[in-house]
Amino acid sequence: MTMATLTTLTFACVILAVSAQICPPTEVMFLFDQSENAARASSTDRVLTPFNLLKDAVTNFLTNSLVANAANFQVGAYGYSSSSNQVTIFPPGSSPSQALGGINNIGTGTNAGSWTFRGMEMVSAPRLQNNLLIIVTSQGSGFQARRDEARTQAIRLGSLGWRPYTIFLQGINVVDLEELLIVNANLQPSFLIDRNPVDPLDPKSYRELTGEFMSIINSILCTGTTTTTTTLPPRTRPTTPRVSGLCDNCLFDAGYGFDFDPVSCDTFYQCFPNSQPIKKHCPDGTFWDGSKCDHMNEVPCPTATCDSTTIQSRYTSGKCCNKLYECINGQLVVQNCPVGQMYDANSRGCFTPANITVSCESTGKYLCDVDMRGPIQSTDCAGYSPDPFGDPCKYLFMGISNSVAAGTRWEQSICSLTFSQGNLCLNTNVTDRDFTGTGGPAAVCNAVFTSTFDFGSRAVYSERLQRNLDVFVSVQEALLADNALIFNQQMLDPFLYYYFFNNRELASNIAFRLRFRLENAQINVEYDLLSNNYCPMCPETISITVTATSSARHVITATFLTDFGNTVSTSAILDKRNILDRMEIIVIFGDATVYGRAYEISNNNVAYQSVDFNTVSKESGSKIETNRCGIQIGRGSHRNFVGSVDDFSFYEYCQSIGSLLQ
Repeated sequence: MTMATLTTLTFACVILAVSAQICPPTEVMFLFDQSENAARASSTDRVLTPFNLLKDAVTNFLTNSLVANAANFQVGAYGYSSSSNQVTIFPPGSSPSQALGGINNIGTGTNAGSWTFRGMEMVSAPRLQNNLLIIVTSQGSGFQARRDEARTQAIRLGSLGWRPYTIFLQGINVVDLEELLIVNANLQPSFLIDRNPVDPLDPKSYRELTGEFMSIINSILCTGTTTTTTTLPPRTRPTTPRVSGLCDNCLFDAGYGFDFDPVSCDTFYQCFPNSQPIKKHCPDGTFWDGSKCDHMNEVPCPTATCDSTTIQSRYTSGKCCNKLYECINGQLVVQNCPVGQMYDANSRGCFTPANITVSCESTGKYLCDVDMRGPIQSTDCAGYSPDPFGDPCKYLFMGISNSVAAGTRWEQSICSLTFSQGNLCLNTNVTDRDFTGTGGPAAVCNAVFTSTFDFGSRAVYSERLQRNLDVFVSVQEALLADNALIFNQQMLDPFLYYYFFNNRELASNIAFRLRFRLENAQINVEYDLLSNNYCPMCPETISITVTATSSARHVITATFLTDFGNTVSTSAILDKRNILDRMEIIVIFGDATVYGRAYEISNNNVAYQSVDFNTVSKESGSKIETNRCGIQIGRGSHRNFVGSVDDFSFYEYCQSIGSLLQ
C-alpha cells in the first residue's frame, strides 16, 4: 500500500441518491495557477496542446449533467501567475453554458511563476451564500512576504463569506505547503499526483483533476425537493434538538470540517455541506482525536479502550481488513493477521477467506501490505522521499520537509508511515493547544485572543505573540459599527462566531473578558452574551448571560460544564449608577474555583465601581468539557443579546484577577 492510500489524502466513493441535485442557489469561483510549472503539468504537449488537461477537466465540470441542469448555478474563473497581468477566464455570475465560451482563455496569462495572492486579489464578495472558492495550484509564492500577502487575502475572503477548497497538483517544482494551509483556512488541501507517469521527471498530475472535480460536485449535492430562492434567510436555532448522523450540516457551517468514525478509531470523516461524508484514514499507529491523528495510546477513543479491565481486548481497524488493535499491558498494540487472512470482529480472530482480495474490498477496507511482498525495491514513492539527514521522524513530500505523526516513523521501503514501537517520534508533531505558538512567554497571564471590533474590524490579536492570529469569523445579522458589535431586537438570529475554538481544549486558569452594554432589554429576561452551543450537536459547556432585573440592576451569570460532568455557575449583581454606562466582566475558570469581577465603565473608559462574582468551588485541575463548536457572541440557549459588545478577550495562565489586570 502506498502513502497516497494510507494517509488522510485518500477519498472514498460517494453514493448519490437518485434524486440528488445541486442545492440552489450555488456559486463556484475558480482560481487557476498559470505558471510555467502548471502549464507543464496540465499539458500532454506543452507546445501543441497547452493546458489541455486543465481545459478538459473544466469542460467536464461545466457539462456534467448535475451542473449543467442545476437551478441558479453561477460560476466564474480567473487565471493568475506572478505577473500583474491576471486573466478573466469567464466572469463571475456566468451560467455553465456561458462559461464554456471562455475555456480557451485558460493559459493566456502564463508567466514563469505564480503568486497565489495575485489571484485572490481579483475575487470580490460572493453573490450567493452557498459557495466554494476553488484554488487550483501547482506551486505557490515561495517567500514569506508573499505568504503574508496571501494571508491578508485569505482573511479578507473569509470575512466576505467565501469557503476555500484548495487543490495542489504535482509538478516539477517544490510545493509551498505553508501557503497552501494559509489559503485553505488551515485545513489540509487536496493533493493530486500523477500515479502512472510516462516520465517520472515530467508528471502530468492534472489527469486526476476531473475525478477531484466530481468529488466537489458530490459535495454540493442535496436530495429531495429544493428551493430556487436567490437569498437565504438567517439561520434559526431549532426549537428541539434534531437527531443527526455523521457530519451534521450545522456542524459544517460551524467550521467543523471533520467528524469521528463511530466504529473505528483510525479513520474519520471529512464533511461537506449537503453531501455524504468522505472517509479518511490516519497513518499507521495513530487515532483521530477530533483535530488530528495522534499516537493511538494518547487518544482516548471510546471504541478502543485499553486499561486494566480490558486486557487482551481486540478492536478492528477502520482501514485495513488484515489488521487489529490489541490491548496488552495497558497499551494498544497493532497486530497483523497472517498472510492471506483477515480479521473478523465477531469472532475476534483472523480467518482465511476464499478470496481475500474480494472479501477485503467488500468491507470497504484495504488489504494492507504487512510483510506480504517484502520491501519495495523502487524508492520512487510518488513524490515522497526520506529525510536527507536520515531523521526517521521526518520525510519529504515534493521536496518539503514534514514531521511524522506522534508515535510513527517514516519507512521508505513501504512508502508510508509505520508504527514506532519505542515512541521514537512521540513529540514531533503534537499540536500545541495552549495558544502559545512559536513565540512569546508561556505561563504568563496575558490575552492570547482579543477582538476590539474597532473600525468594523474582525481581526483577532494575540498579546502573547504580538501579532494578529489567522482567525476566520462568521457574522450573521449583527452589525460591525461604532467600534462595536451591534445587536437589536429586529434581528432574527444574530451572532458572531469564532471557528478558532472548535474542539479546543480549555484547561484551568483561563479567563474571559467582555465589555458590553445591554440596551432596550425586557425586565427579567436572560440574554446570551457568549456561548458555544452553535449547533444542537454541540451541548453548551460555556455560557455567559446578563439579566436586567430593573433599569439599573443587572445580574451577570457564568456557567461551565467540567470534564468531570459537573456544572459550575457563578454570578454577580451590578447596580449601575448611570444606565447608559457600559459593563465589563472578567470571569476566571481557575484550578479549583470559578470567580470573577464586574465593572461599571463610564463613557471616558473609567471604571468607577466594581463587584465580585461569587467564588464557587470545582474539581481541582478540571477542565471545561471540550466542545465541537467554537464560541459565538450574542447567541446561546436563552434570548439573543440586544445592545453592543465592544471588546472580547480570552486569557491563559491567570492565577488571579490581579495577574490579569497587570
